[in-house]
Amino acid sequence: MAGDGVADETRLRLAPGVDAIQGAPGELHLVSDLIRVRLQGPSARAVRGVLARLDGTVTVGELVAGWPASVAADLRGLLSQLVAGGALEAVPDEEPGPFLSLLYAGGLSHEDARRRLRELTVAVVGCEGPGGHLATALSASGVGRLILVDPFPLTETDRTLLPPIEQAAVGSPRQRAVGDLARRYGTRVSTPLSAPPTEEGVRDAVAGADLLACCFDKGLGSAAHWVNAAALDRSTPAGFVRLDGHIGLVGPIVLPHESPCYMCSRIRAVSCADDFAAAMAREELLDQRREPRLSGRPGLPSLAAQTGSLLAFELLKVALAFGSPALVGTILKIDALTSETTRHRVLQFPQCPVCRKKALTPPPGPDLAGLRAAAATGPGLRLPAEIVTSPSYGLVGSDYGIVRSLGVVPRDTDEPAAPVVYRAELANHRLVGRDEEPFAVCSGKGMTGADALVSALGEACERYCGSRWTGEIVRHCRRAELPGPSLDPAELVLYTGEQHRAGLPYAPWRADTPIGWVEMTDLTDGSAVWVPAIAVLMDYRVGHHAEFLAPITSNGLAAGPDLGAAVLAATLEVIERDAFVLGWLRELPPRARLSPYDVPDPGVRTLAAGWQRRGIDLELYVLHTDMPVTVVLALGADRDLDRRPSVVAGLAAHPDWVTACRKAALEVGQVRPALRARLRDPATASRLATLVATPSAVATLEEHDLLFADASARPALDFLRSTPVTAPAEPERPADPLAELVRHARILYRDLTTPDVAGLGVHVARAVLPGFQPIHFGAGEPRLAGRRLRELPERLGVTAGHDGVNLYPHPLA
Repeated sequence: MAGDGVADETRLRLAPGVDAIQGAPGELHLVSDLIRVRLQGPSARAVRGVLARLDGTVTVGELVAGWPASVAADLRGLLSQLVAGGALEAVPDEEPGPFLSLLYAGGLSHEDARRRLRELTVAVVGCEGPGGHLATALSASGVGRLILVDPFPLTETDRTLLPPIEQAAVGSPRQRAVGDLARRYGTRVSTPLSAPPTEEGVRDAVAGADLLACCFDKGLGSAAHWVNAAALDRSTPAGFVRLDGHIGLVGPIVLPHESPCYMCSRIRAVSCADDFAAAMAREELLDQRREPRLSGRPGLPSLAAQTGSLLAFELLKVALAFGSPALVGTILKIDALTSETTRHRVLQFPQCPVCRKKALTPPPGPDLAGLRAAAATGPGLRLPAEIVTSPSYGLVGSDYGIVRSLGVVPRDTDEPAAPVVYRAELANHRLVGRDEEPFAVCSGKGMTGADALVSALGEACERYCGSRWTGEIVRHCRRAELPGPSLDPAELVLYTGEQHRAGLPYAPWRADTPIGWVEMTDLTDGSAVWVPAIAVLMDYRVGHHAEFLAPITSNGLAAGPDLGAAVLAATLEVIERDAFVLGWLRELPPRARLSPYDVPDPGVRTLAAGWQRRGIDLELYVLHTDMPVTVVLALGADRDLDRRPSVVAGLAAHPDWVTACRKAALEVGQVRPALRARLRDPATASRLATLVATPSAVATLEEHDLLFADASARPALDFLRSTPVTAPAEPERPADPLAELVRHARILYRDLTTPDVAGLGVHVARAVLPGFQPIHFGAGEPRLAGRRLRELPERLGVTAGHDGVNLYPHPLA
């Protein structure tokens, strides 16, 4: 291909596959399967005038001879442009063939492409099925050298999955039989391994290769991990292929230190399996046999050819920088029975023991100014639903996703259409057995399906990130041994001595007790503060009972489109629960009771009207707080005392009072349909009967809202419901809500965003507000050792309805 121009002695012809087509008057089209050039006016006339001579026998000098100098110069320039565009080509010394012609159309000259291919060395580990087709395709494409690793003997059935191989080759090593095919194309072949493959043997055998490919059957699954390790150690790109019956899996292509590795893909796959233990047991069993016998399993010969050839081209695209490799960090799933293909993006696993073992411990997070500077620049989860939920996006997918299933929660036919509720089931990213509840379920709500979907996926991301922390961020020691300032665990609001003596399962805090600590950022001044790990990390496993100071909850864990938004959402959750629990324990009357029809929000009014027509009243209560936000408790109360659920509660806090009302009302709509479904379960109905008889028996999160499904619990709400409705006060929203909150309270936070989730435009944070009252679940577990419980009502000038503590279970779940 020419650069600035073509030399006089160059002979030109139409590039392979290009046809010249007469278009409209004054037009000429040069068209192939890959390019389309439209010439008009003088350009069309000039090329049409020499078209018959563009057959590779006439030089450029001869083509322009006889033309006036200015016309000859223009024609020469036009011919150069057509060469650069791939419509014309200089006649090569050696005919290029289809593949080089394809590369030429994509911008690579024949000479450059041929040279780079001849200099290329590719190691193919596993020559059965796809491996044999891959090696042959590479040779046919002009690759100069192959390293073949497959000393296992060729069987008669192996031949059915390979390119045509003589029957006489049966019994010889597969690498030799496939190597003989490759040599027919002039490719140099080496087979350095004669003994059964080992990790060390494979690593040494593939040394010096520019590309690696692993195609062994799952009967030698370790080979893929050996190739993966070699690729990362030597910074060599690698590709993988696997056949499972009528399913072909091509990819991922691993670009070392740039993309997820093969181990990431396998962790994602087994985490999506219905039974992790069974899936791992089968992989380990097959690997122990060290018997790659693809031809001994059900399969399709055509699928072996298809997958091997696809991987060959993808690897060559990487080596030649030709086009955009489609399988970097991606697996193409081909179902030969249905002719369906699906692209599955594989996100790097945060704790991958292979490609993330040297990852640095992330800092706790920037200060307030840094949070402002890191505002969201992309749509995050607000992309169209068909993108966010596609396996090619990486977040949702039954094979490799963080979320393995996602769908709308069904509702009873007599429930209003709004809100919409989505259910997201996380994959078993903790890799635990069925006895440990491997698949966490999250839900989200919204007035529209799009809003509910974003809400559910945000909840899933926060739960995932809260559980995917690395051990390096935890320091186990006594408080006095910490290298910097720390939070007194008593500021987490723990339990009184009387509660401990009553038999709580939690340990009292003692300064000489070694516990886990995690650094958080203090937004007051941006300093780092060590905080007990049980207050920061989900699924944290205490090392001993003395570290088990309180239950681990999701209180103050939130997601957002940027870190600042996540910190704000996490802080608001702590505030809303503080206001609710303090109000409940001291029976504080609400600041105000609002009519939903006085809230200037169409969503709130729609929800209220929909429930009202069904005999359910939406009640909104503004709770007391000393923070510059509005905290709203919403109740959905059935006017028919014989129907269940009798009362459902929702809670929200927000700098904007209207938003707080909407979020609280939506939460009622999120909880109510699920609670109705639970009540149809005989076991649930039986448990409710027990709770009605003995409310103090409430022991779990799910039993709090269950108790209030029966009208017998309604008197516990009288201190709220006896308040008359008043007009909304409409407080002004602060310009910078997070900064305003920092002026009113000490806010500590930790950035828990994992790299895979950050790449999706989502951020997750945990917030801790020292001294704020946490939510509790279980009638006997309110955390009563905090000062705010006693001091806040007096400071706010609110008369508590209870001199001591209201121990009746609250209605929130």
